[in-house]
Amino acid sequence: MAGQFDQIRMAFLQDTGVAFALGASFPGRVAQLQQQGWRELGPVVWRAADPVPPIPNHHLCIWQPASP
Repeated sequence: MAGQFDQIRMAFLQDTGVAFALGASFPGRVAQLQQQGWRELGPVVWRAADPVPPIPNHHLCIWQPASP
């Protein structure tokens, strides 16, 4: 099902002309995202003051469309 969501997300990003997108993903998904043009920026670090509980083992990724 993750692959289907990836296809929908990528179609939306490309169809709407988004300049860039950020996403947090589990390490096991990073390779799949890289195949779609995402680049890994590094692990997500949660501050102790954040109101949400820490989510371990997430990595931040960025997508930018290729320059024409």
